[in-house]
Amino acid sequence: MNKLSVLETWFQDLWIEEKLDTIDKMLQPSTRVEGLRETPQVGPEEFKPFVTALLAHVRVRKVEIKHSFEDGDWITALIAMTHEARSSGKTIYHTGQVLARIEDGKIVEGYNHIDFLTLFEALGLLPEATLSICLQGKSLTAETPSA
Repeated sequence: MNKLSVLETWFQDLWIEEKLDTIDKMLQPSTRVEGLRETPQVGPEEFKPFVTALLAHVRVRKVEIKHSFEDGDWITALIAMTHEARSSGKTIYHTGQVLARIEDGKIVEGYNHIDFLTLFEALGLLPEATLSICLQGKSLTAETPSA
């Protein structure tokens, strides 16, 4: 399986079809993943709570790989994601980039830069225009009005 196919399978099976056993099938026990939480996650057991928490908020309807490049064991991809908010049914679109090292059809190292700001604003978990609020030097609080 080529690297692009590995990524396509990962997104389809785990995120769209919500087959959580994909994590055990496609990650090595020592896989290191960065960029999704405050601290790196190592191995499938540390990655599973992240997936479960995110899928509690959204149904992933589509992950489109807009562009990808491969170099040796590495693949990087610009992705566009379409979700449906579980709470409201609202369609949410945002983008991200992934960089993964793949060996023998498994992801052994991953670096992610996902636009979670747009996602969580659309879910109503952050104020509208959060970035603008922060750029104005204002702190986010429960009482922060939209910019």
